[in-house]
Amino acid sequence: MKTQNAIKKLAKAGYEAKHIRGERNKTFQVVTDKQVLEFSSSEWSGVEEIGSIGIRPINQHSDPMTDYCAFTFYSNISRAIDSLNNY
Repeated sequence: MKTQNAIKKLAKAGYEAKHIRGERNKTFQVVTDKQVLEFSSSEWSGVEEIGSIGIRPINQHSDPMTDYCAFTFYSNISRAIDSLNNY
């Protein structure tokens, strides 16, 4: 899915995606009261596509020293939005 389409879909569901880091390989984040949704965006052949869509509890963080990943990953943005809405 194109990055702008994902941002529009999140906005339609009532969430604001903020660009938090990166110029070419970007990371976007949506923060709610209880969860954080993050996804990356990379440009391939002039088209920005999203990937690595994940949600974690707001009070949990990944720890590379212990190989712990706090995120639950989703195959598409619609499933991630459903999870945010149903939490």
